[in-house]
Amino acid sequence: MAPAHYLENLVYQQSLGIIPPYVALAHFNPLISQWAGGHLLETKLSGSHAKGTAVKICADVDIFISLSSNLGNSLADIYQNLFNFFDSRSGYKPRKQNVSIRVNLGSSGTIDLVPGKRHPDYSNYHSLHVRRHQTWMQTNVDEHIRVVKSANLADVIKLTKIWRERHQLNFPSLYLELAVIRALENNRVGDITDHFIRVLVWLGQNITSARFVDPANTNNVISDDLTISEKAAIERKAIEFQRASNWGQVVW
Repeated sequence: MAPAHYLENLVYQQSLGIIPPYVALAHFNPLISQWAGGHLLETKLSGSHAKGTAVKICADVDIFISLSSNLGNSLADIYQNLFNFFDSRSGYKPRKQNVSIRVNLGSSGTIDLVPGKRHPDYSNYHSLHVRRHQTWMQTNVDEHIRVVKSANLADVIKLTKIWRERHQLNFPSLYLELAVIRALENNRVGDITDHFIRVLVWLGQNITSARFVDPANTNNVISDDLTISEKAAIERKAIEFQRASNWGQVVW
C-alpha cells in the first residue's frame, strides 16, 4: 500500500465509531441545567468535535457550559461544585482535568465538561478556572473553532493526534493543532504523507523553543502549558520517525 493510502486509511478508520456528540449533549443537558439553575446561558460543543478533528483513540466529547456573569461564585468554586455534583451521582466517576471535569457515559466513552463564566458584555468571551496553575484565564472557544476549521488541515491534525496517542505524549489538543497549522503555513504542496513529514520535521526542530499564544487572548501563552521535559519528549519522538522502516512504526 502506498504511504499516502496507508495514512489516509488510518485517519478514515479512526474517524469511525466515534460517540455522536449530540448523544452526549442530550444526556447531559438536563443534568447541567439542574446543576446550574437559572445561571445557565447555553451548552454547546467545543473541542475536537466542533473543529472536525476528532479521532476514535481520543474522542472525548467537549461540552462547554456558558454561565451568567451574575453568578457570584468564584471560578474555582464553580469548578469544584461541578465536580461535586457528578461525584454525588453513581456511575459518572468525575475526574479533574486542567479546565474541565471528565465524566463517564458508560460504554459510550468520556465527556469533558468545561464550565465558564461569560463576560458581562454578552460576547463569546468567558473566564475559566485553570486547575494546573490555580489561576483563571479569559478565552473564546468559538475563536479556537474558527481558527482550526479555517486552516483546512483536519486530516493531518487527526494523524498527528493518532501519533501523539501511540507514543503517549502530553500534547494538549489546541497546542497540537496550532503547531500543525504553523508547520504547514508556508507549504501546502503534496499529499498527507508530505504534510505529516513536514509536521514531524518541524516538531523535531522547533517545539522546544516555539512560542504559542491563545488566538483568542494573547495573554494566554499556550506553550507554557508544557514543561521543558514534556516538550523534549515530543521533540525526541518527532526525530525518531526518520529511523523508522515503515509508517506503522511511527503512527500505528
